[in-house]
Amino acid sequence: GPPPPPPPPPPPPLEARPPLRLRDRVASPSPPPRRSPLLRLLSSQQDPHSPPPLASPSPPPRVGRRSSAGSAAVRDALVQARRLAEEHKQVLDLLESLVSEEEEEEEEEDPEVRE
Repeated sequence: GPPPPPPPPPPPPLEARPPLRLRDRVASPSPPPRRSPLLRLLSSQQDPHSPPPLASPSPPPRVGRRSSAGSAAVRDALVQARRLAEEHKQVLDLLESLVSEEEEEEEEEDPEVRE
């Protein structure tokens, strides 16, 4: 008959198994390689040379540019916006009236199409 299959090789000794090495790595102070890119990102964000984005020393430009000219420009912009809004209202009313007229015409034409 056929020869019996060879017996499976014996498992390697505990010292040579990688899980123990991984555990030793985790216990050691050096971080595992998978987390290193994240740690690099965190350390780059906490770099003392680059100032944090929230605590910027320069004030935002809006606060410093509040002057008579700025307020006048804001008023002009408000007036223009109101004019545009009124024009948009008129255009919308026209469009709505046109659409309602078209719908009424379609309703009148429906019986002819059905016949």
